[in-house]
Amino acid sequence: MKVRQGLTSPVSKKDGQHSPGSEMDGLVNRSNSVVERQRALQADSRMVYQKLPRARLYMTAFMSLFAVGLAGVSYGTVKMAKASVHCRGRKTSIEGTSAALLPSTVLDPYVAGD
Repeated sequence: MKVRQGLTSPVSKKDGQHSPGSEMDGLVNRSNSVVERQRALQADSRMVYQKLPRARLYMTAFMSLFAVGLAGVSYGTVKMAKASVHCRGRKTSIEGTSAALLPSTVLDPYVAGD
């Protein structure tokens, strides 16, 4: 084997691949801990979404954003419902336009639905 310039690990002459024992050792040569982790997670009696380490943080953030969104949608729905009740007797700017240009449902949408 020869050492190429710029690389610190030995390179084989044939295919140019790094030999085992290079800088990837920390990622490649690790013990398999899947079985231990699986046993630990399955032995826990909590719900699946509560078992992982930062589950409480994620659930708190999600539920907070969900509550703010639900409150915003509810507020907007109530505001639209109140506005439609209050606008029935009020004159709008559409009524001043020429009736020939607009269909009758635009001029008085509440009569057309009855």
